[in-house]
Amino acid sequence: MYKKYLLLLACGLILTGCGGGGESESTFDSNTSTSGNGNGNGNGNGNGNGNGNGNGNGNGKYLVVPKDYDKPDGDKVRIYYTIHPATSSKQRIGILLLNFGGPGATAADRLLSKVSSMPTSITESFDIVAMDPRGAGKSAFARELMTCAVGGSCDSTYKEISPYMGSNAVIQDMDSLREHLNEDQINYLGYSYGTRLGALYAERYPTKIRALVLDSSMSPLHQNYEELRIDQAQGHQKIAEYRLDSKPKSMAKLDDIVTQTKDSDYTANDGGTIKKDDVNLILGAIKHPMREYLNNLRGISWSESKLGLSLSALFDKDEAKPFICWRTQCETESNSLSFSHIPKESFTSDEKRSSAMFRSVMCTDERATLDDSDIEGNEDKYLASSSIYGYYLKENLSGLCKGWTAQRSPIASQSEIKNNITEQVLIVGGLYDPQTSYNWSVEMKDTINNAALITIADTVSHGFSYNGIGSCLDDIVTNYLLEPEVKVTGRKCERVKRISYRYSNEAPTVPVNSAHSGDIHL
Repeated sequence: MYKKYLLLLACGLILTGCGGGGESESTFDSNTSTSGNGNGNGNGNGNGNGNGNGNGNGNGKYLVVPKDYDKPDGDKVRIYYTIHPATSSKQRIGILLLNFGGPGATAADRLLSKVSSMPTSITESFDIVAMDPRGAGKSAFARELMTCAVGGSCDSTYKEISPYMGSNAVIQDMDSLREHLNEDQINYLGYSYGTRLGALYAERYPTKIRALVLDSSMSPLHQNYEELRIDQAQGHQKIAEYRLDSKPKSMAKLDDIVTQTKDSDYTANDGGTIKKDDVNLILGAIKHPMREYLNNLRGISWSESKLGLSLSALFDKDEAKPFICWRTQCETESNSLSFSHIPKESFTSDEKRSSAMFRSVMCTDERATLDDSDIEGNEDKYLASSSIYGYYLKENLSGLCKGWTAQRSPIASQSEIKNNITEQVLIVGGLYDPQTSYNWSVEMKDTINNAALITIADTVSHGFSYNGIGSCLDDIVTNYLLEPEVKVTGRKCERVKRISYRYSNEAPTVPVNSAHSGDIHL
């Protein structure tokens, strides 16, 4: 079971694709847990409690916090963070804390690449801060997770550390960092799973939040991991409808092929054979955001791409050989455009750690737990959500928390979030987001009494603010962060089209600060 989740978690079927993390990104703190106040100083210049201010140019620092906040005088752990200082002391407003998602991803090592994509008005006005959550990067428990993940089993490790790794612990670390930096309030921009952290922080510390941007939001309604995946199936089906131009014939053919290949191969009119693995490849490729990104760079639409053309032949003409040709790469295509449909056979130690952390946090956060028998017998719920993607998600992603025996730390409920967050919140959601379905952003908007929703309408993508959508979105986010008291009206924004590679033989590359680089999970 562990290897099944590792393949999908590390290769971006949950968020954005492989890349980012590597061995060099997990240089661990040599002393993540100490007794009493601790005396670690990170990379130097800390005070007697192991605390210091990072300066944003690679020299991060460690914050010493309780391992268990219910026992503040007990063992301590260290949390790694870094800061890019505001470039104008006159314009400075406060701190802007970033989280890029996960759970499982680092943050501190990605700060500078994100800062480079932000407008001057933001970098002048805020000390921009990134903190590696527990279990990631150089923070506490990352070493333990990597050791057990590389060894192939984390069950005993989960029992020891997972109660102190959930979202509830992370938001308390966030507030400890705020206090350490002598700030009355924080400004927050969270992507994907980072939206859960942002909402939970604002629920617990409503007077400590000045501005809150939730980009690609998780839903406050999901009470456990299975509910999340079941709901995600219908979001994936909407992406398929968008990719296939809402053609009933094409959707029906895809549905037929999915159904038939559960038990046998599908033979098309041209003699080409589609196997179950091919269907998984098709379903994964249809919703993969990297395809959209690279097609956009080349100035072509999905339907003009080789994959789009081959699937059109399969669904509209019942010809399988063009897809088989694409799958086997019999026509030369650059590696950068092809990698997303090539199964990955090996994983770095950090990708394994990331997957182990994902399971730890998602299962620890659950509010309503399920018996193993309930998880095993829920296929009908997946199929009710989507006849096309339900079986795919059930087979490949269901059961993450099956057999979970470690102590949980349930997160706040929807009603608690609704009752406790009063300040205006800005939510950004993608109509065709493959990782956090659009209805999740709608549900978050409907939960928070004073919230505006900006909808990204024309792209299969995830994580939008300062990630190339264009000024329509970025100006809204920037203006809100600068003046969160000014009322924001919900609207739609479209991605700026780029045609820079259409007539070039040069293979496009993915910038490091792209929403599609890295190993974020949700």
